[in-house]
Amino acid sequence: MSSHNPMYKVMLKKFLEHIERRESSSGWMIIDKGLYRDNSSFCKRDVSRGGEIILNLFAKWKSISDKDIEYEIEHFLKEWDEK
Repeated sequence: MSSHNPMYKVMLKKFLEHIERRESSSGWMIIDKGLYRDNSSFCKRDVSRGGEIILNLFAKWKSISDKDIEYEIEHFLKEWDEK
């Protein structure tokens, strides 16, 4: 079990909810990079933070699950504690 401050987990979850804003059209989507990399129709270069690539395509994206969010938060906090 984790020994991290539980408030950190709550704060990080609330932050993700804030940036996703699923009920609004102005939020961000967190998608699986594996699907991005494996789709041969995608441009293979990374986009810098705030950058754009315009693509006309049909794609299937996997949204991050609650279980994946829990894992990523645990992983982040573990690495944070090690710094």
